[in-house]
Amino acid sequence: MLREAELNGRYPGSRQGDTPGKRLRLARLEKKMTIRELAKGAGLTPEAISSIETDKNPASLRSLKKLSEALGQALQYLGCFEGLPEDTLGQRLRKARMCKGLSLQEASAVLGVDWTTLRRWEQDRSTPLHKFHSSVDWFIRDGRGDEKL
Repeated sequence: MLREAELNGRYPGSRQGDTPGKRLRLARLEKKMTIRELAKGAGLTPEAISSIETDKNPASLRSLKKLSEALGQALQYLGCFEGLPEDTLGQRLRKARMCKGLSLQEASAVLGVDWTTLRRWEQDRSTPLHKFHSSVDWFIRDGRGDEKL
């Protein structure tokens, strides 16, 4: 594993500018992988990975999922999801969904609601009806996202 002191010389300001791109590059270098090797393992193009690592283009959730699997890294780490706000129910729902690597459509299927309803909940434009409270609470706390309620 690369020591932090070695990395600071290569990635100036990495502490202040902690991004998914910088974390991806760090994880790839720790695995001693080239961009081409990672691209092949994740099913992405080398150009896409380079663009993500240099923060020119943000990684989609789907790409982050593939990259986390190829690198054996937690999706939450690569996506910098620990920094997402959790002040409102909508923010907690969105963070839980992102940490599970689920699209709106996938998460809404797990929760048994329409994806537009979930989007409104995440945007704090509406709140779940009482009948959904236990499933929403489960999803935020425990739900892995790979099973239906």
